[in-house]
Amino acid sequence: PQAPVSKRFRHYIQPRWYPQWKYYDQRAAFNKARHINLQVFIALGSVSVPILIGINFVPTWIPALISGLVAAFTAIENVMKYGDNWRIHRSSAEGLNREKVLYEAMSGPYKKTKAPFRMFVERCEDIIGEETGRYIERNEEDPGERTERMESDISSAGSSG
Repeated sequence: PQAPVSKRFRHYIQPRWYPQWKYYDQRAAFNKARHINLQVFIALGSVSVPILIGINFVPTWIPALISGLVAAFTAIENVMKYGDNWRIHRSSAEGLNREKVLYEAMSGPYKKTKAPFRMFVERCEDIIGEETGRYIERNEEDPGERTERMESDISSAGSSG
């Protein structure tokens, strides 16, 4: 059996479910790109600095600049949390999509309930609420602690590069 595509369902999907799913999907893609780009630069920069230091004709300012950029990008990744945000947004988008598929197929938790639409809304709102809670938790850190961590990241990355 398939779920009834009622007016209530369309009213929930169009103004609430779809914008939330789209937001999580787009934010996941954005954060993944930032995270991967930063990580690739950090890895390549970290590997290149010792090699460049060992080459006599390379000016000393080049490995120093790369080392500084590695430290800065490491601090940016740690403060902005692109990797964490990517995984959390992707998980939320996939969770919402899974609920929609299960509801439309009347399978999983929906096959034996007397109120499948109500359950669908509740389960989707739980996913949205959990993501909102995780977002607040990730970003409620005291700005002073964030600055201290960033300075610590810069000094430790700079001394290892």
